[in-house]
Amino acid sequence: MKLPAFVKRSEFIQNVFVLMSGTAIATVIALFASPIVSRLYTPESFGVLAIYMTTLNMLSVVSIGRYQHAVLLPKNDKESTPIVYLCFIIISTFSIVSCVVVIFFNKHISLLLNSPQLRVWLYTIPFALFFTSSMQVFISWLLRKKRYRSIAYCRIYSAASSSISKISIGFLGAGMAGHVISLLIGYIVGTVGLLWNSWNTRAFDKTNINFSLLKKMQLNIRTSHFSQFQGIG
Repeated sequence: MKLPAFVKRSEFIQNVFVLMSGTAIATVIALFASPIVSRLYTPESFGVLAIYMTTLNMLSVVSIGRYQHAVLLPKNDKESTPIVYLCFIIISTFSIVSCVVVIFFNKHISLLLNSPQLRVWLYTIPFALFFTSSMQVFISWLLRKKRYRSIAYCRIYSAASSSISKISIGFLGAGMAGHVISLLIGYIVGTVGLLWNSWNTRAFDKTNINFSLLKKMQLNIRTSHFSQFQGIG
């Protein structure tokens, strides 16, 4: 990603430009794909997708409780790395709980959302929830490590893989299945890319973890005294 000369004069502007470029390119990819996608899928499937995405986005905020922003706060990685682990404990727990809820109350949830067609696709929400929440944690870690290009490229790869798969599956007349599968593919590609870059920056190095701090954080969550991190953002 080559930067204009005026951008290179300021490190802050350069970093902002890189992040914005990644987001902009990902948006452009989706926009270019939309005329084709709109002809491959029915308006009804887009309506169900809108309800699906709204539900997923609401749950993704709750699933992690904005603790990903706390990754940026500590001065050194020994204090920040335990927060990364803590985020994944929270995400995994919430995903498992949501999976159990969907299994036992699938019909009731679909009726509550006034979308019976969504019933079968509710089973995929816990998986989508895990990947999209994981992406937020990895992005926070890479922001901490100033790996802005990595974030930008992963956003582009995620958008491209999602759009390509949505078009490819759309030719098969998959309907809502095409929306959900392509969405999951995009999340998985983005998560794997961010995981790879985070791994290279020792995000999961056990020698870099303060386990006593991690236990203290878990205790604080149980007693609801960890709100100083949750209120950020």
